[in-house]
Amino acid sequence: MVEDEILSVLEESGALSSKEIELELRKRGYNIRARTIRYHLKKLEERGLVRRNSNGKTELTEKGEMELKRKKCIREGWVSSRRG
Repeated sequence: MVEDEILSVLEESGALSSKEIELELRKRGYNIRARTIRYHLKKLEERGLVRRNSNGKTELTEKGEMELKRKKCIREGWVSSRRG
């Protein structure tokens, strides 16, 4: 899911502009324009997972960090249970 990948990029890189997020996603094989990223950032902001900082860049909120960790645990739990 694109929004999960955006959260992951922000976790790894810190606060970024939509253009910077676009470049990071391209490195990961996503071909998504900054305009589409802004749409997803708006949705993430409405859910309280990201916010704009004083420089106008987007960063994870504490809720966003917790959501990302929760999803990682679910994914890792799924992988472990499938191996067991």
